[in-house]
Amino acid sequence: MSTLRHLNDRLTQVLLVLAAVLAFLLCFLVVADVVGRVVFSRPVKGTTEIVSLSIVIICYLQCGFAIRSGGMLHVDMFVSKAGPRGQSVMAAIAALAGVVFFGLICWGSFEGAAHAWNSNEFEGEGALRVPVWPARFVLILGTAVATFSYILLLVQNLARTMIELKEHGLTLIGLEGTAEARIEDESFAGATALVLGAEGKGLRQLTAKTCDLLV
Repeated sequence: MSTLRHLNDRLTQVLLVLAAVLAFLLCFLVVADVVGRVVFSRPVKGTTEIVSLSIVIICYLQCGFAIRSGGMLHVDMFVSKAGPRGQSVMAAIAALAGVVFFGLICWGSFEGAAHAWNSNEFEGEGALRVPVWPARFVLILGTAVATFSYILLLVQNLARTMIELKEHGLTLIGLEGTAEARIEDESFAGATALVLGAEGKGLRQLTAKTCDLLV
């Protein structure tokens, strides 16, 4: 998991740099268009289309880094009053919502990207026509990275919540098919929390290590 997290962080940083470079180049394009329009009465053709598509590209290139760095907008009016455990639960719910939201956008963007590529869809008329497919494919890339970033946050929040439950005196019992102990033999004395893994794959290695007992 640490390797995946490291690779994801490096990828989000690279995408952030690309977004910054594109935004920097757009500044020159806008200045050139204004100067050409005002001074020479000859604006740069395609500026409107390039800027509109580039804004979409810049926004989605930055999504992953914004998520990993905690830069996404959030309202803490209720979170700040929920206490440590409540905050962990809300963070996990927010991460799950992020996975669903960006995952649906990513899944729904494939058809549009394929259509833009096959039909050579473009913006603008006349001498300069700006292709749309780069923005469509960047949308898929950006939302895919954002989805994976939220998955990493969800896993981290789960591990953090488990640790906080242990600190509050709960015994964590993980349900693992390969465990030697049997759940029927446990007395469940005191506060106990059962930890379940994914169907088929079972508990993740980190989750299993965090549990007090596997049955």
